[in-house]
Amino acid sequence: MYIFYSLLTLFLTPFFYLWAYIRLLRGKENSARITERFAITKIKRPQGKLVWLHAASVGETLAILSLVNKLVEENFTILLTTYTLSSSKIVAEKFPQKVIHQFLPFDSPFFARKFVNHWRPDFVVWTESDFWANIITTASKVSRMILLNERMSDKSFKRWKCFPHLLKHILGCFNVVLPQSTIDYQKMEYFGVKNLNFIGNLKYSLNAANINQNLVDEVGEAINKRQVIFVASTHPTEEKIILESIKPLMKKHPDILIFLAPRHPARAAEVRNIINAIGFKYEQRTQTTKISQNTQLYLIDTLGEMNSFFKLSSITIMGGSFVSYINGHNIIEPAKFENAIICGPYMSNFKQAIEEFIEAKAIVQVNEGELSLVIDKLLSDNKLVRNYAANAHKIASSYEQVLSKTVKFLVAEFNR
Repeated sequence: MYIFYSLLTLFLTPFFYLWAYIRLLRGKENSARITERFAITKIKRPQGKLVWLHAASVGETLAILSLVNKLVEENFTILLTTYTLSSSKIVAEKFPQKVIHQFLPFDSPFFARKFVNHWRPDFVVWTESDFWANIITTASKVSRMILLNERMSDKSFKRWKCFPHLLKHILGCFNVVLPQSTIDYQKMEYFGVKNLNFIGNLKYSLNAANINQNLVDEVGEAINKRQVIFVASTHPTEEKIILESIKPLMKKHPDILIFLAPRHPARAAEVRNIINAIGFKYEQRTQTTKISQNTQLYLIDTLGEMNSFFKLSSITIMGGSFVSYINGHNIIEPAKFENAIICGPYMSNFKQAIEEFIEAKAIVQVNEGELSLVIDKLLSDNKLVRNYAANAHKIASSYEQVLSKTVKFLVAEFNR
């Protein structure tokens, strides 16, 4: 199966240039760095041993920020690849300057060989489930490979059942596979993976100190004692669902302030239209940090500031959970900042975490029709909010050792 895939992508190599141009026109590529998609770079490989880490998008990139900081402290030279434009901005803003960032090339055997031959990584750490067969196969011929924080959604599990031989080939390229949950561990066992180890979910080790204190101070002063609801990481249709659930409560709870952060800030214009149609008075983060008493909603159209707004909030409604095509986002982030958390019915990407949170009364999971009632209940009972927040924080804090255990494991593997 892999041979067929490799030949097909080799044949399609000329079309990757067209695809790059299309992505450029759609604003999904950096024109100054587009050649990196073809494994062409002006950066020379540094001397000494090189560790290559790969994270696909924003979520995966933020999940390894604390890990990268620790590895830099251990004097590792790091090449970090990401796939999306938004993740590259996170790297530029938040990661150590010593880290070399490159966009992941398109998955052609030609580009894969060119990339690996140039960088010659000594050790490769791949994260989650961004499986590019040619690149992974080529790298495995010259480097020790670790699949870190492996995650496979139920949808991907069903899809990979149709291509088990290709997946078995990809997973066989890794010397060790570290699933992020026992559920993912079982899925790997289903595909016959033998080289499994379990440490825990690295996303539980997100750096809670990663905040903009000036922003927190300025916005916090404007908030005063208002009731803050953070509507976080929303996708199309979710803004309408959630805001229409909150709108009728504004008369009963006139001091509500809503933070609204679309998962993709590029949707800001679209989201503004929804806000105006529902009738909220709002300000926009990229335009001002000034929030007046008349401001009902603050639209956060920036990247990398989620922790700052979690810190300023008492209730978080997690997006990605009210639409079936996303299946949830990370609930550990608001838990670390002691928020009472509400999520929708679609959380299969975090099945194990959601079960643990529900059992501990650390989250409220609702369907669309129940949302307004639950928000009202929380806004009317500060003690209930504090209880949910404390339970959530207790679970999040219990996983603090995952990062140190992961670093220890990777250092040992690197030195083998």
